[in-house]
Amino acid sequence: MASSKVYETFPVHPGSMEIRFLELRPPFSDVLSCKLSVVTLKSGPPPFIALSYEWGADDANHVMSLDGHDVSIRHNLWLALKNITKHHARLVQDYAICIDQDNIPERNHQVDLMRDIYSSAALVLVWLGPAADDSAFAIRNIRYEKPGTGLVRKEFLAVHRLLCRTYWERMWIVQEFILGRSVLVHCGDG
Repeated sequence: MASSKVYETFPVHPGSMEIRFLELRPPFSDVLSCKLSVVTLKSGPPPFIALSYEWGADDANHVMSLDGHDVSIRHNLWLALKNITKHHARLVQDYAICIDQDNIPERNHQVDLMRDIYSSAALVLVWLGPAADDSAFAIRNIRYEKPGTGLVRKEFLAVHRLLCRTYWERMWIVQEFILGRSVLVHCGDG
């Protein structure tokens, strides 16, 4: 995660409706480059993506540039952010980087704002992880399923494997899904 110096430069004040955003820069290489900014939810933030994903079990093994500081991030977040830079707007709220995870009072206050964050987002982007086990096939079949036609065995198994991903075991997804005005599910590069 980011060093405390980055967060000191972009403080969020306790008791406020302030949150941090990642401003993603276009990818020019495999190194992600971002800036932090602070906005208040009270004044109607600019359109942003709220990222919904699971951290994953791996250690922080990728490096991104955050306001000139090298920051270690987990593989699943790295994949999600790379996907966003290819397909979506550049303003993202991500709880792993946008919140100082070492600052317990800040972390608790920001968790209290999650309802406001996800309901204010222009888009909640659900990142299920890299493509695997016919996930693209499953998403295509869910998206274009015609009522009354049902799924054949191959389609059913692909959808079942997609819905058995560990993302769906997270308690937080309920509020992230329900509160999002617009929700888009991504898996792999599609």
